[in-house]
Amino acid sequence: MASITSDVSQVISPVTHVKVDLKRKLVIVAGATLVLAYSGPFGTYRSLDFFGRFAYWGLAVGGIGLIMNSMAYYSLRLTLVQRASAVLRIIGWALVGSVPATLVMLALGKVFLDPEQRLEEFAPLYLKVLAINAVMCVVDLRPLAKARLNPAGISLSGTRDNAAFKHARFMHKLCGKVGGELISLSKQDHYLEVTTTQGRRLVLEKISTVETVLADFPGIRVHRSHWAVTAHITELKRQGSSYAVILSDGRELPVSRTYLPAVRAVIGGQSA
Repeated sequence: MASITSDVSQVISPVTHVKVDLKRKLVIVAGATLVLAYSGPFGTYRSLDFFGRFAYWGLAVGGIGLIMNSMAYYSLRLTLVQRASAVLRIIGWALVGSVPATLVMLALGKVFLDPEQRLEEFAPLYLKVLAINAVMCVVDLRPLAKARLNPAGISLSGTRDNAAFKHARFMHKLCGKVGGELISLSKQDHYLEVTTTQGRRLVLEKISTVETVLADFPGIRVHRSHWAVTAHITELKRQGSSYAVILSDGRELPVSRTYLPAVRAVIGGQSA
């Protein structure tokens, strides 16, 4: 019996790609800055002239926007966020993101408004920031909230003719709304059972076609009816005269003698 430990570098993490509309974001930042500079909330109308308010709110909206967008993007790598609906994502981002956003407002307040501002003012200021941040999340982060994961772990940047884009699009076709990391593919009559870390689904596809498209993907055919991601193979087990691989989710897939040497080579290489 041979066993392996998956190399961290081989674990395939889902990466979300959303095309960033920079022009739209700049319009949102400029519009929000003008509205807030004109209305002067948080005592800025009485304390600052228009240009002072414009500088104050420009820094606030730009800084907080950068924090919120970064937090939202990277949070989509978390399983809990992946499974959440768009509405729950926005609510969570507003609640969590308003914490650093409030700290930004406190820092700006010390510079522009009152050098004596203290951390004790955090709680009431947080509620005010949360109200504005919730609106900004709906306006600015809605595309991210609706984003789907790219199960291939490949950024879809570049043109639609890019090989990485086609590869990732094919992976999305396989995993669909199930999401998560791909574990294995199994032939079921005219369909393929696609198993990921988050569930299973059936797709109308030939395993030979998938094997060709995923030739450069870290996976291996273990049987005429089964294919598995090498990072999710945890063990090669002998069962009398036959063999089977144990996968990270506990399932077993039979290994035919045709593919046994290749499976042993892969497991031996990962064990080294």
